[in-house]
Amino acid sequence: MNLFNHTLATIFFEPRFKILRYGQFVVAIGVFAYMALSPAPPDVAPSFSDKALHFIGNILLISSAWVALFGRASKRKALFIAVLYSLLIEFAQHFSPVRQADFLDATANLLGITFGLALCFFMDFYLSQIKKQAPRHASANTETSD
Repeated sequence: MNLFNHTLATIFFEPRFKILRYGQFVVAIGVFAYMALSPAPPDVAPSFSDKALHFIGNILLISSAWVALFGRASKRKALFIAVLYSLLIEFAQHFSPVRQADFLDATANLLGITFGLALCFFMDFYLSQIKKQAPRHASANTETSD
């Protein structure tokens, strides 16, 4: 097994790394909320449209939820959390004096979550291949299937 696969196996299958996986999700939720509810910076990334940032941000949101829940809950729960959180943040922007809710932003959010979920399915497949190569890590993973 190469170093990359060994590192992935350690992070995803060793119980001692659960706190790291949960921690990254807490940080991601905080960053996501801050970015979504604070005033928009003036043209920080002019090459990216606002919708592209929503799309990318929600890929990261679903991926972060999936990593945090890996081995404890299904991808459906990660999907539910990401969709609910994303739509609640978009709704909260309606009440913010510095932001506004937008249907196209919500659409970009949902498209990002959908694409991110596809990446999560790919990672599940990839990690199942790693798990076959590393039987000592296999017993630690009890992820429910979808």
